[in-house]
Amino acid sequence: MPSKISIDVHKFFQQDGFFGPLDILTAQEAHDALLEVQRELSNVNASRFKLHLILPSISKIAHHPKLVEAVKSALDSNDVLLWSSDINIKSPNSAGFYAPHQDATYAGLSPSSGVLTAWVALSNPVGEREGCLSFYPASHKLRQLPHSTEENDDNLLVLGQFIGADVVQKLNKPIPIELTAGQATLHSFECVHASAPNKSDKPRVGLALRYMAASVIQTKPVREMVTWICGNRDPLALPFDIEPRLPESPSINDLRRCREAQADALRKEDTNYFNNDDRNSVITSSSCDVEPVLPVSPSTKDIQVGREAQREALRRFQTNYFEGESKTQR
Repeated sequence: MPSKISIDVHKFFQQDGFFGPLDILTAQEAHDALLEVQRELSNVNASRFKLHLILPSISKIAHHPKLVEAVKSALDSNDVLLWSSDINIKSPNSAGFYAPHQDATYAGLSPSSGVLTAWVALSNPVGEREGCLSFYPASHKLRQLPHSTEENDDNLLVLGQFIGADVVQKLNKPIPIELTAGQATLHSFECVHASAPNKSDKPRVGLALRYMAASVIQTKPVREMVTWICGNRDPLALPFDIEPRLPESPSINDLRRCREAQADALRKEDTNYFNNDDRNSVITSSSCDVEPVLPVSPSTKDIQVGREAQREALRRFQTNYFEGESKTQR
């Protein structure tokens, strides 16, 4: 028999397009996960995407029984996959914001009504001052809305996408949902949502988990990778490759295998996400400097130039990742 929370999640998620807060983790579990994320992202070339493949604490959250039960109820499906995950960081007293948008816009997943984002607070608190998420009730019933793009350093959405003010002003008034560490919200991939800058003196950190019903397909050309969460569907019959699950006490070989899977999964997702005609103008107009190519038989000067370029590239890369305001990938 469905629990009271499952009934509430299903009812309000279908009605409003979002639900929360949900009590998922203890404050200590959230803090431990935050520390593990911070250690990982302090490494050069670390990615904030698909950390559930390589960090035990994030894998545990992705498979947490309370969260999975809520996701199954919201999606009205017993067969659930995890399409992706990412860490969202806003630096203290920063100007970065997320403009009103729908997660479905560039994902290529169909039907997008079968996909949702679970947003888990790792820092404490995540209130309006910290820039919590605000949701536009019943906006998911409008299905896919038109998005525009523009260069705006403060809009943390990498393509600078946003729903125009003329459309947003016709929506229901947004509802902010404040969270404490370990709490979560669920929102449909078609639900319009946004978040304001972090005006507090502490980083605002959350984990976004992108779950979908196993009936969802990827309409873009590259076959992607997903994590199996639960259900009776034959994984080999799915139009996705299944990612390995990190054991609770992983060996060196387990970690190596899962890091390789993370790199492969991100390569495929990035190919689908960025290499599309409808966004080529956005990509090619972005401001990037081109690194020098090291010759096959480099001279001393060639090596010196290459090392200087490496130092400068890493400086910029670390600024983007650790200050949280610059946009990296999605």
